[in-house]
Parts: sequence; structure tokens; C-alpha cells
Amino acid sequence: MTESTTAPGQDAPSEGGDTPSVDIAALVDSVRARLSVVLPQEWKTELTRWGGYAIGFENTIVFVDILENGDETVLRISAPVVLDLRVTPELCKFVATEFAGYYFGHAYLLADDDDADIAHLYYKHSILGESLDPAELHRVIGAVAWMGDAKSKEFKERFGGRLWSEETA
Repeated sequence: MTESTTAPGQDAPSEGGDTPSVDIAALVDSVRARLSVVLPQEWKTELTRWGGYAIGFENTIVFVDILENGDETVLRISAPVVLDLRVTPELCKFVATEFAGYYFGHAYLLADDDDADIAHLYYKHSILGESLDPAELHRVIGAVAWMGDAKSKEFKERFGGRLWSEETA
């Protein structure tokens, strides 16, 4: 009996010695199955219409999305901090400098689909999906949730806009 050297989600190497091709759909399914076990251990989750997970908090919601990145998967953990912000030089400078000083993750502005002068402030962090460490995932979710939840009122007072909880209330 021979031992397989093919990782889950990969095809066996061809006779010609080519590198194995990756079945990205199988990898995504594998990561999704693992998340369906790992996430409920710490969080109350709901499935999103695009195939990710949502975890509600007081002022925000954390999204855990599985993204394809070439031949690997990436988990994007993101949360809206403040929505419907008027884009100003002060806001852009804040996002690029002051809000960029945290140890992991980063803030970004997501342009509004209907109004070019409006953006939504999000915070996110990404980790690899195949090598998912449950403890790391739970810590990242907690940190992103804290940023979206605890800092949202402060940023709303400074820049206006509205909280996620105000949208869904």
C-alpha cells in the first residue's frame, strides 16, 4: 500500500512530473465544512446569501467570507464600523494614518454604489483558509468585532454616518 502525497483538494501529479493542479471548489467546500463546525463553538452564526457567515454584535456585524486566491482560500473577516460617511480629506487622512496603527487588520473605505461622495468604513483581517487554526480564527473575529463595535460610536461622533445597528433596527 502506498501513502498518498496529495493534499485534500489537489489532483495527483501527472506522469510528466507537472505540479498538481488544485481543485479550488473542493478546497472552498472543505473550508466551508470546517467553518460550519468551528464557528458555532464560540459564536451564534447565520449564513449569508453569498455563502459566508455573519455574527451579530451590539453595533456591528462580523462577516466571515471564503475567498479564492489562485490555488488557495483566504478567510476575510470584516465588520462595518460606520456607514454612509461623507468622503472628506479629513476622513481619508484618518483612515490612512490614525486608523492604520493597529497591530493586525486594517481599515478601508468601501464606496457607496449609488453616491460617489459617500463611503462605508470597514475593518478587516484575512487568514489562510486551508490551515485554519480555530483559536486564531476566534481571536481575529473578536478583534474585528471589537473594532467594529467599540470604536463605532467614537468614529460616528467624529465623522457622522450611522451604525450597522441603526440600519437593521
